[in-house]
Amino acid sequence: MKKLMIILTLLPVVVLSSPQESIKKSLDAWAPLSVIINNKELIIAMSAHHIRDKLYQELMIKGIMAYAGLKDQRALYRIEKIMILNKFKNQGYVFTGNTQRLTDLTELSGSNQKRQLMKYSRRYEP
Repeated sequence: MKKLMIILTLLPVVVLSSPQESIKKSLDAWAPLSVIINNKELIIAMSAHHIRDKLYQELMIKGIMAYAGLKDQRALYRIEKIMILNKFKNQGYVFTGNTQRLTDLTELSGSNQKRQLMKYSRRYEP
């Protein structure tokens, strides 16, 4: 009976965790300004004035791809486009691909991984 009460008490906490919150938590080290899921797009706004290749690659590899490879993928299930933008949302990068493409990229390493990531990426133009 006590176990059932504990489970019922914790259940709302698990259910209330939205995909945006899960992804934002995986990116906490970079302190994103916002994480929004709009239709099939994941839009991440950073506090930087300019998103350079190195920052984009780090966010994708150590943040998003690590999340896709290691955690519950529900949050990324329907995502087909990931936009990492500056604080003004007028510059950044767009990754085009689904969860499977992200998972495939996690199996690569080093410069090969970065090269393949950039193959599926383009500069953001508003």
